Amino acid sequence: MANLIRCNVRVSPEVHAWFKERSESTGVSMSALMFLACEKYMHEHQFMNSGLPKLMEIAKQAGVDVSGVIPQGLSEAILDAERAK
Repeated sequence: MANLIRCNVRVSPEVHAWFKERSESTGVSMSALMFLACEKYMHEHQFMNSGLPKLMEIAKQAGVDVSGVIPQGLSEAILDAERAK
């Protein structure tokens, strides 16, 4: 816990109510649930910006048709953005 940083975040009443209900039903603190949600979002974002384009390229090189996996054009846009880095 020593390496964690406290921050304050404003949320809508609906978001607060959802986390409060989840906290009460699971016995996990709202803080822990919000931490997990933020961490999950970060990992998904990192994957979409780094891991997915690499995975798509590997799949294409292996002859796998990925056109139906991601909306048409999006996979090419992701790969183009990755190549531009």
